[in-house]
Amino acid sequence: MPLIFYDLETTGLNPYHSRIIEIGAVKYENGNVSTFSEIVNPEVKLSHFTIDYTGITNEMVQDKDTIDIVIKRFIKFCGNDSPYLVAHNNDGFDKLFLENIRNFKDYSKNVKYIDTLKLSRRLLPNKKGHKLVNLCNYFNIKYGRGHRALHDSELLDKVYSCLLDIANITHPYEIEKFIYNNPIL
Repeated sequence: MPLIFYDLETTGLNPYHSRIIEIGAVKYENGNVSTFSEIVNPEVKLSHFTIDYTGITNEMVQDKDTIDIVIKRFIKFCGNDSPYLVAHNNDGFDKLFLENIRNFKDYSKNVKYIDTLKLSRRLLPNKKGHKLVNLCNYFNIKYGRGHRALHDSELLDKVYSCLLDIANITHPYEIEKFIYNNPIL
């Protein structure tokens, strides 16, 4: 089963009205590592806030494919073997954006999701900040400039490994048992 760390950059925070402008992912499967990184044309002009936040400009998106096309390539990248999709704030953000895309909705029936935000809150209950940047600082992972999808996916991979160490889990798929045995998540 593929283990895929992914991140989305979007035009805003509302999964029903905002649009995806970038998908990035790191996939582990059968001992191989591969990456996915695509900028998406949202078919709307980007706000100054979005440009400042992500570094993605209107010029960068204008000639790119729309989400209906890019999502097909992302699904192909993920594969058909019931992948685990891991994102930070997955349940409250990334997953909602993906499942609002018609072509992804049917595919997602075979997907298992892991939300590292919930996991970090469970494993580090006394820690004040659980944003990805805060966790990188906590685990001494160099953050750099965030809010680009592939970069954040790579950071998430490292944070996830640290969280597995705290949970005393040696195999990344064992987290499912940990989650089901700890209903707070």
